[in-house]
Amino acid sequence: MRYALLLLCFCSCTYALSKPIDLPKMGLRLCPPSGWVWEKFPTKHVFKPKDWTKEPRPTITVQAIPTEMELDSFMAADFRENIVKYEGFAPKSREQFMPGDDYDWGFNSWTYIRPDGLKMFVYRRYYELPEYVTTVTIEATEKDWARNHSLFEDFLNSIVVLVPKNKE
Repeated sequence: MRYALLLLCFCSCTYALSKPIDLPKMGLRLCPPSGWVWEKFPTKHVFKPKDWTKEPRPTITVQAIPTEMELDSFMAADFRENIVKYEGFAPKSREQFMPGDDYDWGFNSWTYIRPDGLKMFVYRRYYELPEYVTTVTIEATEKDWARNHSLFEDFLNSIVVLVPKNKE
């Protein structure tokens, strides 16, 4: 009985990916971690764990930046020259491409120290679509990133770019 209670306690604290969510205005299909809260804003979507013991909670932010905007100013803090490019994959279907195709522009990551001394890790991936660049940003403490690395990696690997209909 103790083992079952311990197992139940352990399972309720772990996360898996939820069902896919289409964000057509962002050009992506995501599978956020189950048990995470989805906050919608006019220019971005933010996902946070509902039950988290400490602050700050890890966040996943999805944001589309119009290409007519000057991206250099947005990306200045991201050290644009340090964006890492990686090889692509074949499209899954005519309208969906997996990470790494022509739309997947690359990624970068960095750490910073908050005023309260907490060391934060940021990972940002860029998707270049015809009218905008969509960014997916994961921000977490270094410890939370290390503990949940496989969850974040599964999330990133499940992202699908929704190819615009006029691209055909």
